[in-house]
Amino acid sequence: MMRQPLPEPELLVVHPMPLLANGLAAVLGPAAVVAGERDAAELLARPAPAVLVTDLPLATAVLTQVRPQPGRPFQPWRCVVVSTQASSWAVQQAMQQGVWAMVQAGCSVIELQRAVAARAGQHFLCAASAALLAEGAVDEPLTRRETEVLQLLCLGLDNKSIALRLTMALGTVKTHVKAILEKLNVSS
Repeated sequence: MMRQPLPEPELLVVHPMPLLANGLAAVLGPAAVVAGERDAAELLARPAPAVLVTDLPLATAVLTQVRPQPGRPFQPWRCVVVSTQASSWAVQQAMQQGVWAMVQAGCSVIELQRAVAARAGQHFLCAASAALLAEGAVDEPLTRRETEVLQLLCLGLDNKSIALRLTMALGTVKTHVKAILEKLNVSS
């Protein structure tokens, strides 16, 4: 029996857990195409889809093996990692490898959709991934309240919305944000 060629989708889902792959595709809508892991080699030889939703090992393989080829326009792969085993090390590795976005398998549908829709030059971490990254990146751990503020920042809330949600003064939120930025050694 002849094997069907893989389609050239805009949104490709390849995950070692078939049930998770199909669930992701169902949530992401009709534009999402599911391909089996065994098709990974064939996928690497093709031009990049707009977005590849996968696990960390395949994302790492794609990002380290796919290089510009003479005569073909190079489009970098936009990999969105869906992780079932979270650790601060895994999140750090993903970001260092060039992963576009990382969400945990237990994230909300909205977080997954935001990860896939992230614009060029922006990266996305779900709240759980951001908290893990923060844990591993600081010498001084974030307080419980700073972690809550960071999670709400990751959801896209502004300082005023965070203050309302956590029932605290706007100045207190700003103080927490400043402390978070200092502890993470980042400017924004």
